Amino acid sequence: MYVSADELDTPADDPIISEYIYTNSISSSLSITSSGSATGTSDVSGNSNLVTKIVTHQYLQKKNGSSWDTIDSWTNTRYTWHTNCSFPYTVTETGQYRIRTEADVYHNSSYETVDCNSNTVSYP
Repeated sequence: MYVSADELDTPADDPIISEYIYTNSISSSLSITSSGSATGTSDVSGNSNLVTKIVTHQYLQKKNGSSWDTIDSWTNTRYTWHTNCSFPYTVTETGQYRIRTEADVYHNSSYETVDCNSNTVSYP
C-alpha cells in the first residue's frame, strides 16, 4: 500500500496539521510464500533538503477477530532522507497477516510521525 503524506488523516482531537513538513511518502508491503517464508518491506521518503534521520518501526501483525496482534517487530534507523527496509520471518500459523509501519521523520531534533498498513495476506 502506498500513501502520500497528503492522504494521511489526523484524528479530530489531535492538533490540525494541514500537511506533513518533512515526509513525502510511506508505504509497506507483505508477501508470504506457500512454505511460510514472509518478507515485510517498508519504504519512507522525506524531503531531501530537510530530513536528517528516519526511524522506521515495522510490526508484523496477525488478525485476531476484529483487532490485530503484533507477533514481532523491528526497528531501523537511517541518517538519510530515504529508507527502504525489509525483514524475513517464518509464519507457521494459519491466519491473516499484515505489516504496520510507523516512522519518525526527523529534521535535526524536530520530527513528525507517519504510519501505514500493508496489504493483508492470508496464510496458507
